[in-house]
Amino acid sequence: MLLTHFKANVKATYILYCVAFFLVCGSFILSHYRFSLPVGSLVIAQYTLLSVCTILAWAYSPTTLSKKSLYIFLGIAITARILLVFIEPYTSNDIDRYLFDGKIALEGLDPYQIPHNHPALTTLKAQWQPPQEHEKYTTLYPPGALALFSLAASTGLDYAHIAWKMITTSASIGLLLLGTKLLININKIRALPFLALSPILLIEPSEAAHIDIFSALSLCAGCYFWQKKQWTLTGIVLGLGVLIKLLPIFALVPLWFFAKGLRHKTLLFVSSVGTMLAGYATAFLLGFVPFGSTQTFFIKWRSGSPIFNTYAHFFEGNTLLIVLFITWFSLLMAIMYFAYTLKDKHITHRTTALVQAIIAAPLLLTPVIFPWYLAPISFLIALRPSVFLLGWTIALPLIYEVLNQFICCGIWKNATWPLVVLSSVFIMVSALAFLPITRNKFNTFFAKKMHEDKPWLM
Repeated sequence: MLLTHFKANVKATYILYCVAFFLVCGSFILSHYRFSLPVGSLVIAQYTLLSVCTILAWAYSPTTLSKKSLYIFLGIAITARILLVFIEPYTSNDIDRYLFDGKIALEGLDPYQIPHNHPALTTLKAQWQPPQEHEKYTTLYPPGALALFSLAASTGLDYAHIAWKMITTSASIGLLLLGTKLLININKIRALPFLALSPILLIEPSEAAHIDIFSALSLCAGCYFWQKKQWTLTGIVLGLGVLIKLLPIFALVPLWFFAKGLRHKTLLFVSSVGTMLAGYATAFLLGFVPFGSTQTFFIKWRSGSPIFNTYAHFFEGNTLLIVLFITWFSLLMAIMYFAYTLKDKHITHRTTALVQAIIAAPLLLTPVIFPWYLAPISFLIALRPSVFLLGWTIALPLIYEVLNQFICCGIWKNATWPLVVLSSVFIMVSALAFLPITRNKFNTFFAKKMHEDKPWLM
């Protein structure tokens, strides 16, 4: 393996951070000329090059960093995030949907019951101009997300966009700083590039302002307090994450088994469930019925899911749902079994692998997935680099080819080739990771890079 010949080189790491920064600055060109350039193809190139910079920066990073180097790396990463706040989104128009949902709530209406094309919203719709492709649907986001949308929308039409981008960028910076502290605590600071330079954690929250960064932040905070054995706070932050996006709920499954003793398990369960119930109860008391159009969304949309498409090729209707449920249930039972039998109760290579598996499983089986959905996965890669997950996060942005026709002509039609490439990556990296002829080489490489012979935490 070529990467095994890389030696720690702080100077090379500096250069790679600077290259990544200039790649991010290319977003200003993509945003300004988005109607005249093949944005989809250029975004794919940008994300791929950033991913290469991330992996190389990790390969060259030393196991320890001076304060000066750490501050410089963090300064570059934070500056890049802040700069992206001031450009028009070019990879997604979700921000307009978020803000319109928030504005509906501020008007005293229920966005869980009223779609964007409702007659009562005609005037507001003309002012806020939400995406037309979503006008038939009610909101699909939990009440915590709706509260954040309303907060940004309350600043008014002229300032709502910048307010929302500041909220998501603050979450991105918070993830970077808290994640850095976690990596220092577990002696894995060399994995900082995965937090600082990953395009899914760097560009998506600040350029397109996707709310999925809060899932990653919730998971990061949950791991941080798990490392501290503060089970009540672990449950609270994961519960808050569920109130914004549902994905962090799955992390509670292995963490419950990792909690030592009935008292800690009870604290985790009560604090997480109590936080979620409090959030939904508040929504009900405010007059909302917080059950949106998630089911309709997954029925109507298809994107980026080769596993689901493979299933759909052989099965349909209720049979497809049954097969998906059996697959998900089997994975869940396997993860619960390994979590139960595992003697490790703190952040180690094995415990992190189970958290990665429980978060990745629903994303692998969903009929629709976009690159920003992988924000929690991108964070977890910093704790335990995985060949499969790295390949997934690098290949999934290929679906951005759809932007070539969508931005200029309003045509949303996914090409087949990104799914073919993504499927090939799945097969290839699985073979590299699990076939005996290559498994030992990969394990040796990752063990050297992550120092797996030493405990992550004591």
